[in-house]
Amino acid sequence: MDFTQLLLWRFEFMENRIRQLERSQNNLMREGRVTKTHNDGTLEVDMQGLASDRLHQITRAGALTEWAPATEGERVLVLNPTGEPGRGLVLPGGYTDGHKQPHDKLGEWFKGAGGSFVKMTGDVIELNASKIRLVGEVEAEGKSLTHNGKNVGDDHDHTKVTPGPARTGPPS
Repeated sequence: MDFTQLLLWRFEFMENRIRQLERSQNNLMREGRVTKTHNDGTLEVDMQGLASDRLHQITRAGALTEWAPATEGERVLVLNPTGEPGRGLVLPGGYTDGHKQPHDKLGEWFKGAGGSFVKMTGDVIELNASKIRLVGEVEAEGKSLTHNGKNVGDDHDHTKVTPGPARTGPPS
């Protein structure tokens, strides 16, 4: 191989390498939409026409865990540290016209599913659902305990109390 051929080969090699690096850099982060979800927590994503294989969603999976899988149609951001989209990790992508912001109060934590939600402010935790199930022992401590506006705490009074084996009336 003479010097001219070697030089041409080297230029071709460098041009190919530059194209590879540009492709990898373009794929470091890609916006997309979830096209399919799987029970093992993996997702398939369409990234502007580039379909992924099953990708893992970034989540908590240590001593503290969380299960909040993405849903089909949800906007996501795929991180590809190697530049290979098939080996990426999926992050939530934010709100869109199709998936509106569910809450608008700064300083409050909000998590919802369907019509149910949990909301935390500086001093209140609100659980809101058509049915709430507590499993296990339940302990309540505090100054008062009310149900539908009636005191049912340890200091509540009953009406129509008859001494002996009779049943009491409702709390007052």
